[in-house]
Amino acid sequence: MFSETSILVVNSGSSSLKFGLFRPAHEGPERWLSGELDDGPAPTGLEVRDASGRVLADIESVGPGQVAAIEALLEWIGTAFPEQDLLACGHRLVHGGRAFTGPVRVDAGVLEALRALVPLAPLHMPRGIEAIECVARLRPDLPQVACFDTAFHHAMPWRERACALPRVWFERGVQRYGFHGLSY
Repeated sequence: MFSETSILVVNSGSSSLKFGLFRPAHEGPERWLSGELDDGPAPTGLEVRDASGRVLADIESVGPGQVAAIEALLEWIGTAFPEQDLLACGHRLVHGGRAFTGPVRVDAGVLEALRALVPLAPLHMPRGIEAIECVARLRPDLPQVACFDTAFHHAMPWRERACALPRVWFERGVQRYGFHGLSY
């Protein structure tokens, strides 16, 4: 019924956590599970759906925060699909700054560089970093890859990135980065 290998993709928003579980296929990865947790003022349960949209689980015992949701999700997958072997975990991050212009495998140096980008997206970056750290704690041998919304726009011409600002500001890192690039 299902492939025995999957890739988990996590999207940590400012107040939500969305995820997809993809299996390898000849035509490209196929999403076979997805779901979300709204972690706003009144948190809801973690809902898991199959590719047709049918709800497979509504895990209401999730504690507050995305860490609890990730813990519950990985536990549920292990129980519901014990044959599943996660190959990797990909994370959508809002900002790569100037340093990250494409996907990058996460290691200690990358995490440190991501922490330095928090001032560029203070509502989103801490949650993305938290999700990476949570997966690393739960599955320390699982490769993780960070993919950045800003990467798509990295090749934007200099004059558009500089935003008609004084050159010294650009040299200090103030520029137009472009967002929502992964949705393209």
